[in-house]
Amino acid sequence: MSDADSLTATEERYTDAHRLFLQNCALQRVMTQEATHGLWQRAVTLIHGSEGGPDESLEDFIATINEELDPLHMELRVVLDEISDAQWWILVNLKGDEIAQLATLYTPTELE
Repeated sequence: MSDADSLTATEERYTDAHRLFLQNCALQRVMTQEATHGLWQRAVTLIHGSEGGPDESLEDFIATINEELDPLHMELRVVLDEISDAQWWILVNLKGDEIAQLATLYTPTELE
């Protein structure tokens, strides 16, 4: 597969619905599982119409987004609240370098 073919395949999988979903995730910062599912349905319907776009589960949809985020060292992850067992989706910076540490109110010692 050539680079051009690979780029075309990525463009076909990563649509404006993915971009809209990711933009809203960045705005919300933290979302419940229910809110994430609702946002996914709205983004796909808004971009692809009532047909719903490609037959893709929420997990596959987010995996496609995470493939695009990987070069940026970021990822959408689900975390489990230890007390309530609620699932929360968050956008995570995977690179823990000094620059990333400047983006938090925690001290370097608290981050270790």
